[in-house]
Amino acid sequence: MANLYDGVYIPNIDGKDIFLSNIHNKGQQEEGKKKVGYTLKCRIGEQQGKWNFNRFGSKLDYSLDLIKMQEIYQRVYNAKNLSFVANGKNYSNRIINVAFKYNVKEFNRINNDTYIKFGYTFDESDFVDGIALADGKFIGIKVEQDIKCPVSNDVLGKYFRFCNGQYVANGNIPVVKKVSEIREYLYENGFFCDGIQFVRYKRSAGSSRLGTCLL
Repeated sequence: MANLYDGVYIPNIDGKDIFLSNIHNKGQQEEGKKKVGYTLKCRIGEQQGKWNFNRFGSKLDYSLDLIKMQEIYQRVYNAKNLSFVANGKNYSNRIINVAFKYNVKEFNRINNDTYIKFGYTFDESDFVDGIALADGKFIGIKVEQDIKCPVSNDVLGKYFRFCNGQYVANGNIPVVKKVSEIREYLYENGFFCDGIQFVRYKRSAGSSRLGTCLL
């Protein structure tokens, strides 16, 4: 059983990313498929399928609350550990701190250099020379990368442009869902993360000031 005295590191995720991964992952909506939702695991590279510990950015300190959560988890799931040990630290993927900082836009910045159209996900986007298409429709773009054969401005539309050998964002991408709407939806409906369904747990006074919530 993991030692809780040093506290437990938990994921810190923005509501925008949770909303997008749960509502608009078409591959997860097909009948007979298990809904995965957001994932805390690496999606590409040598670490694919392993925990992405960079996403465990919050920490629950040792407390009676944490002890009680472990007891309830053990009783309900007949499992010993709410948390697991890695890199000499305790981690848990069963409690998530959700922040509400960003709106959902018509095109959303997924990584530092990638935008994906609302209604699609990074995993279903096949990029060729900085552009992703689906059924002939422009759904994704990689910015600030050298491009060999740029597409026309007609394809890029009004939110992106080609400049000095690279695609860049114009900065006028409209909002589809406001932070308040994302918060309301997740509070009422919960969400899935790595196939586990999460519901609202609590929001302390401090969390209220910071605009975060534990689920």
